[in-house]
Amino acid sequence: MTGPCAATEKIIQELEAFFKGAGWNVIKVIWGREWDVLFQADKEGALVNLMNEVRDGDYQRLQGQRRLLLCAIRSSGRDPRTKAMVADWTDDQIWSLKRGGHDYHKVYAAYRAATAYKGQPTVILAHTVKGLCPRARTSPGATRRTR
Repeated sequence: MTGPCAATEKIIQELEAFFKGAGWNVIKVIWGREWDVLFQADKEGALVNLMNEVRDGDYQRLQGQRRLLLCAIRSSGRDPRTKAMVADWTDDQIWSLKRGGHDYHKVYAAYRAATAYKGQPTVILAHTVKGLCPRARTSPGATRRTR
């Protein structure tokens, strides 16, 4: 699905409920593999809770503005445990955190699981940032559309 997301939407969860209600197998690709180390360290669920509170429109806005993303992840205003998780991370490490739909390894793993699944149709819901494309795959001079 493409298009703008309102700040109050959680489209992945809405689509998951729709497809599961229709009897489909749902595979979600939300976070890139760079997030894995943080989620593994999140023994109390602080990061998961924080991420569940953030709406789709906010993710799009944060990803587009580096300073806001860095402040949001390092902020202890919501939960000091999440700040501690990235206390020794550089700005570049935080900036490299990407959505699952931009992680080819995670997308391929989801595709492989979908093709192996039997008994009902499967949908893969991949979270992406609109307009973000891998630099290695773009042609010289190809740029994101700007207004």
